[in-house]
Amino acid sequence: IIYYNSRHYQYFGSTSEDHENWGWRDSAKPTIHPDDLERTTRIWGEALKSGEVYEIEYRLRRHDGTHRWHLGRASPSRDASGRILCWYGTNTDIHDQKVAEEALSEAVRARDEFLSIASHELKTPLTSLRLNAQVFNRAINNQDPLAFSRERVIDLVKKTDKQVTRLDRLVDDMLDVSRISSGQLKIERESFDICDLIEEVMDRMDQQFSVARYEKPKLVRCEESHGHWDRMRIEQVVTNLLTNAIRYGKNKPIEVGAERMADHQVRIWVKDNGMGISEATQEKIFGRFERSVDANEVSGLGLGLFISRQIVNAHGGKIYVKSKLGEGSTFVVELPI
Repeated sequence: IIYYNSRHYQYFGSTSEDHENWGWRDSAKPTIHPDDLERTTRIWGEALKSGEVYEIEYRLRRHDGTHRWHLGRASPSRDASGRILCWYGTNTDIHDQKVAEEALSEAVRARDEFLSIASHELKTPLTSLRLNAQVFNRAINNQDPLAFSRERVIDLVKKTDKQVTRLDRLVDDMLDVSRISSGQLKIERESFDICDLIEEVMDRMDQQFSVARYEKPKLVRCEESHGHWDRMRIEQVVTNLLTNAIRYGKNKPIEVGAERMADHQVRIWVKDNGMGISEATQEKIFGRFERSVDANEVSGLGLGLFISRQIVNAHGGKIYVKSKLGEGSTFVVELPI
């Protein structure tokens, strides 16, 4: 290479002397990202053999050690006989465009995944409602004398209410994700005691524990802690954690607690004695559409922990899990008072 422009030296933080005997594979100061080097060498070698225009997208190491995406192009210059005399090449910084494209692709992937999961989850309760309606309608058409019996009506109402509640929860989760994505998740603070809220949530979920064949969770410790939080949103977080404990707790005892911390914070925890979560999965489960087990084993959008983290973050707190496979899980929420 016999010429570089000033922009080249500025980008790499180098001088003309630095480029004497310089090559792509310079181990002392490599310029091409290690993951792109083999591909770049191969495509450049192919261009040299064929004499065709060379073009590639790769990452170049800047003088500060960071890598940015570039579009590299090189064209051969030939003499009258067609013999290649030299190559003229350019590197164009396309990093911002590349990052934007990747973000767009991720957004499209997330949207498609969301629509796929949402349509499946919404179809399940709708199918159940349709079947209940068809059975009831068939009984009426057949003039079944038990069609309007007290037991039959009560059973139908219970099944319908269960599926409507499920639909309502799914729609709420989808709306929350929409609000979070658009930055419109509002936090309306008020003063209340966290222990009162935990007890209210547990009382409200009493039937849910019973249906799932769980004993009511044991409130092992609850220190009175008043803070300014969004009551509805914190209730949503506690409900999500208790719901997860029901799903994954294998019908073993669940423990709940809250305590004041020395740094003007309150710590809330929900502990189950179920299957546990691998260390590799513990951070992942707070992402969108994530579960600690296969989606075929447990219903739901996989949004509960994602929404919970966004709510806790909006309060200036943090949420995490401590777990080992086979030893259960403890979900912890820490909120500033």
